[in-house]
Amino acid sequence: MWFSIETSSRHVSLALGEGDACLREVARGGNASLLVEPLFRELDVDFSKLDLCVIGQGPGSYNGMRVGYAFLKGMICLHPLPVVQIPTPLTLALQAQAIMKNSGTASFLILNNARREEIYAALVELSDGKPSLQWDFIGSEASVRERLPVHLDAIVSSDYTAADLPTFSAHRWLSIFPSAAVTGQLAGLLNAPASSDLSRLEPRYVRPPVPEKI
Repeated sequence: MWFSIETSSRHVSLALGEGDACLREVARGGNASLLVEPLFRELDVDFSKLDLCVIGQGPGSYNGMRVGYAFLKGMICLHPLPVVQIPTPLTLALQAQAIMKNSGTASFLILNNARREEIYAALVELSDGKPSLQWDFIGSEASVRERLPVHLDAIVSSDYTAADLPTFSAHRWLSIFPSAAVTGQLAGLLNAPASSDLSRLEPRYVRPPVPEKI
């Protein structure tokens, strides 16, 4: 059985699952610590009996990613478990494919607000139900437009709408918060490597934090 956590957006979600099936997901805005107890109580699951933890790696907001990783590391301090990190754009692309009911090859552009008038953009392609990251970068709106493929199934974002970026309004837009259930399912679908070394667990931020000057 796996436990999954997704905190890369303002919409926090936790999930428990087995194999490629999610048994239960809980989500809300705010604190993951308020969700974990009812999640495990509802399914009568003992954390020490889990086989695997999965976390959405981002990119996401600095506070969300930092808190999510600290929360998970705190949970597994007493009961060490292997952890799989799943890039959040892959989760969003798989959710988008399900919404569009497209079982074939598909391309999705994932956008996040990187502040300072820049955008985090990631192109994810799906083939045979498996998402793969083609490229990602932070740049201006114009630089993102220049890199768009000829065919794009949809633009996916948790914090933008077509009204925010008018030059992309010709494309179909999907407003989606990343799901811990899908993140957990991707760990098995992609056969992603797990690590039991907490020091190797590192989130990705939309914009990396700037080191303080001493």
